[in-house]
Amino acid sequence: MNLEILSMLLFFSIVGILLFRDRKNIKFTYGIIIRKWSKGKYLIDKIIKNREKFLSYFGTFGVVVSLIFSFIGMYYLITCAFFPQWLPQEIAIKGCFKLVLPSAGGAEKYYPEQVLGIPFWYWLISIFIIIFFHESMHAIFARLEKVPVKSYGLIFLLALPIGAFVDPDNNKIKKLSMIKKLRIYAAGSFGNFILALIVIGIIIGTNYTIAQILEPGGINFDTVYNTPAYNASLSGIIYQINNNSIKSIKDLENAMTKINPGENVKIYTTSGTYEIKTSSHPLNSSRPYIGITNISVAYKYKLFSKDYASKNLINLIVHWQVFLQILFILSLGVGVANMLPLKPFDGGLFFEEIFINFFETEIGKKLINILSFIVFTLILINLIPIKLI
Repeated sequence: MNLEILSMLLFFSIVGILLFRDRKNIKFTYGIIIRKWSKGKYLIDKIIKNREKFLSYFGTFGVVVSLIFSFIGMYYLITCAFFPQWLPQEIAIKGCFKLVLPSAGGAEKYYPEQVLGIPFWYWLISIFIIIFFHESMHAIFARLEKVPVKSYGLIFLLALPIGAFVDPDNNKIKKLSMIKKLRIYAAGSFGNFILALIVIGIIIGTNYTIAQILEPGGINFDTVYNTPAYNASLSGIIYQINNNSIKSIKDLENAMTKINPGENVKIYTTSGTYEIKTSSHPLNSSRPYIGITNISVAYKYKLFSKDYASKNLINLIVHWQVFLQILFILSLGVGVANMLPLKPFDGGLFFEEIFINFFETEIGKKLINILSFIVFTLILINLIPIKLI
């Protein structure tokens, strides 16, 4: 049992204990736990105060943006289901619609093709951030239109957080004009799109900062048992092979193309200089073989010191970059999926309001019900193993 699984079990235990102690304030139905709060709602009104006009324009812009992404989502659903040849090859092969579930201890390799496994802690932190932006935006635009927010809360599947909500007064919402309703319905997804944009900015800023502080300076590696590298006790960070400077994996590949099997090579590392006679590669006898594996780039500091950055620091940077990429993908995905014309999602309510205003009420409701059935069918087609083309 690895550290990830242990930390996950510890998290579930703590959440379970807290929920049990707070059992008087929760609602439990068939494994679904709902915990509501009502304190702190005044903070939303403080955010809105003196910003009503700006937020109205901003919300209208959000309606337009969310509508565009809704059409994009429908395009991908239809194209991925029936015309995958129109999509980029990588998307067509992997599929453009997947269920995203947390995983731990390598469990994602056992998931079916239609499920994308995300490391548990990446998933959990991302979901909390996404939910915060989504539901906060709903609450802000509900209060902007003077709609009371009765409560807000979290939704658990047993001890696993799976969602959150705000509970506005729906009777008040029904009395609003179409554009005011659309602002409220689109606000959640618009918040996710804003979050995705913020994350892009953080990614760009992170990469720029790293480029100013660190630079590639060699290759980290492990040796393979009973190979030239292992027998020579090769260690350290490789920064030169013969007369070739090695700063990246590409440099290593280029240097090895100049070497033949059975040739003596001089390898310079931070631990010393090694003379090694290459052997033939086990998979291709025409290629030289040293016997190193788990190759990764080693980075040196550009400022104040020319020392190499520790592996722990590089691993921390890599984890941060991976987390940002996951947060971006999930935030954008949640925003688009939530704006699909499928009731009871926000997109379903959004399009129902449009249909009702352009047609009679009954016709509008029938149209959104038909469209919801179509969208749900498209989702199933994208999830089942056999694609209908």
